[in-house]
Amino acid sequence: MARVVVGLDVGGTNSRIRACAPDAEPGSDHVVYSTQTVHSTKQTFLPWLARVVGELAAEHEIAAAVAALAGPTDAAGGVRMTNWLGAPTLSVADLESTGLPSGVLIVNDTTVGMWGLIDSLRIDTEALVLLRGEPREDVGPGNCVYLAPGTGLGSAAAILSVGEPTIVISSEVQHLAAPALGASGEKLLNHLRRQLHHSEPSWEDVVSGRGLVNTYQAFGGLNTTTNDEAGSIAAAAIVGEDRPARAALDTYYRYAGRFAQLLTLAFDATGGVFIGGTSTQRNLSYLDSRDCHFLQEFLDNRIHAALLERIPVYALLGDLNIEGACRIATDRMLSSNR
Repeated sequence: MARVVVGLDVGGTNSRIRACAPDAEPGSDHVVYSTQTVHSTKQTFLPWLARVVGELAAEHEIAAAVAALAGPTDAAGGVRMTNWLGAPTLSVADLESTGLPSGVLIVNDTTVGMWGLIDSLRIDTEALVLLRGEPREDVGPGNCVYLAPGTGLGSAAAILSVGEPTIVISSEVQHLAAPALGASGEKLLNHLRRQLHHSEPSWEDVVSGRGLVNTYQAFGGLNTTTNDEAGSIAAAAIVGEDRPARAALDTYYRYAGRFAQLLTLAFDATGGVFIGGTSTQRNLSYLDSRDCHFLQEFLDNRIHAALLERIPVYALLGDLNIEGACRIATDRMLSSNR
């Protein structure tokens, strides 16, 4: 049987699996299997994964597997899926029970996404859309930060030094309290305090799928009836047919821009700021328009405005989490063969 490595990307809503030939580069044509589904419970996810792994194992030898999960790993290597019903923990034993090989590695999804980004910077620059600033090759090397709005909000940094190994650091800064950005921000935070029953709404409470829904309601929007509420609100905002939706999306990206500034200054990210995720790709026409205040909020800093002006800001088009998971799985397989 031909050997493959498996990458998993398990988020708050979507779950993806990809199998690649061991010598595959992320984004190359060495992908031999790929599928995805929607799950928000452990009870439905694990049987789906067992079926997919069984089909894959019938034709291939799975040499290594890496799972990118939406949350910080605990001491036992598991992740509490806070965006799933009941916030269950997915453990290594859970994943191995589906037929994945012994030693499957669980990694925070944004950490994995950052490794996928590093590969994109090296081999797939077409996946990058420059929103402002000079291209990275003109700026020179420097630390990078990555934010990934989705069902929740993920963040990570890469510490890049010439002649030194790259260090990737996952972040949970998104769970710190968010400030009120103007009168609309104060209105939103007051709504969230009532809605969420706690006094300090976080960045993730605003810059996330559920955050966009809550923001829409704060500005007078009616409850939507679609399965993808956040996607419907963003789509209505972009075409301009719903005033509360426009206000909600504007506020969403204002907060995303200010959060990007926080990450940039925390990690001295002179090498670039990168915003990814499915919602970024879907909303790219808005994000790259004059109507969007993401960049305005990113640059709004009394002390370091000049520094922020020099830093390139990119939107990402690739599926970084699954690409990063396959890259790490390949590295683990090659290391075990030495």
